[in-house]
Amino acid sequence: MPWKYVGNRNAISISPLGLNLTGDYRLKFNMWINYNGPMLDGGAGSTFHMNAGVGTTADHANLDNFGTPDGIWFSVDGDGGSTFVAGDANAYIGSDLQADESGVYAATNALPRSTTTTFYSLWGNIPAPATQLANYPSQSGTSQSGNMGVAWHSVVITKVADSVTWVIDGITIATVPTA
Repeated sequence: MPWKYVGNRNAISISPLGLNLTGDYRLKFNMWINYNGPMLDGGAGSTFHMNAGVGTTADHANLDNFGTPDGIWFSVDGDGGSTFVAGDANAYIGSDLQADESGVYAATNALPRSTTTTFYSLWGNIPAPATQLANYPSQSGTSQSGNMGVAWHSVVITKVADSVTWVIDGITIATVPTA
């Protein structure tokens, strides 16, 4: 199946050309997101997001605060370095960021989009891989609890009936209605 690459504003989108899914379906992939050190929460300019979703057109990159994002999509950073306003783990319907109190997030704490909360504590608390640390000594230390960076993660986005669910490593992060 051919793929189309669309680069824009430091974002890359890859969408299969000519694929128009209907009914129920699942997108599954492995994610790695890096950040510069030190590992606790990264150095200056360390916050990068991985975005993925369904129901989008293939002619642009979905990127918060730029252009016209579409579909239902999700965004997570590697270093836990976003502000509470921006969020570390976000769900979007088009360009509309789903608010903390929207009910779409699986975390039930006061800040469900912040990976510094206990809901995300099973991730993080790891050093950069030895090879990476040897090549980039500034990546010293241990990542903070909740950080998604410097590790492989399994991501599944499933569209079933009238909802889209985002799962990382078997843990549901958000469920968004399609209507």
